[in-house]
Amino acid sequence: MRSTLYKDRKMKNLFLSAVATALVFVIGCEKNNDRKYDNTLPGTWKEYQSFMSPGNGGAWNNINGVTIILNSDSTYATSYEVSNWGKSGRIADVTDSSFTIISNTIGFNYPRYCRYTIKDGVFEVWYQCFEGCGSRFRKIGE
Repeated sequence: MRSTLYKDRKMKNLFLSAVATALVFVIGCEKNNDRKYDNTLPGTWKEYQSFMSPGNGGAWNNINGVTIILNSDSTYATSYEVSNWGKSGRIADVTDSSFTIISNTIGFNYPRYCRYTIKDGVFEVWYQCFEGCGSRFRKIGE
């Protein structure tokens, strides 16, 4: 009887040691969420959400939107002509929360004043319009 108790205790200690070792590996290999993002304007940005409000509060909708290349000299080009940006142009009066779109496209209402934020790799732009109009972009290549 005594040897059975000894074996049971030894197996229990071995089991607890294995569980403790496994926990150390799981905790030690936890995913690192301290990702660093390039939160600067210049770069290639892909629109992935659009906000529209037809007067009832609005919502963000997932889309496969326009790609915008913002150059360090404040010029830009888009993958196709869109009403908020046109096909190409420049951004002016850039602050840490706003800029003005000046498009080369004829027939659109420019210049267009915008508010923006960049946080955790998301470039969120709010366009001047009667309802709520916005876009969310992610930098391509991150």
